[in-house]
Amino acid sequence: MAKSNRCLKRSAKSHRRRKHFGKTRKQRGRKRRPLPAFFLFMKDRRSKLKCDNPNWNVIQMAKRLGTMWHQQPHNDKENYKRKAAQLWQSYSRSKGCRTKRKRKKRKLGRRRCRNPKTGRGRL
Repeated sequence: MAKSNRCLKRSAKSHRRRKHFGKTRKQRGRKRRPLPAFFLFMKDRRSKLKCDNPNWNVIQMAKRLGTMWHQQPHNDKENYKRKAAQLWQSYSRSKGCRTKRKRKKRKLGRRRCRNPKTGRGRL
């Protein structure tokens, strides 16, 4: 009992901490990255599979959807891949100049954390 209370307290603290920092993704106006082809397939098929098998947990659903994806004909997979590529194109166009910038390489020089007497290790 005490362990579960501790976990609850920890999760509540972390939630408060996260809530305190800045804005959410929606408030910042950022878009989510588009889904890959398999996830689009799962999105289409999950509701029907859930209706047919209401007692299944998430793991059983994922396994079944994976086997269904592997059994799909090549043409059907290509349709989902094409759709995913279109979503990715529209995402990258809307993203515009906000692409990842390359980080500057650090100059290789004398490191400050070395011991001046021995020349190695920390102070």
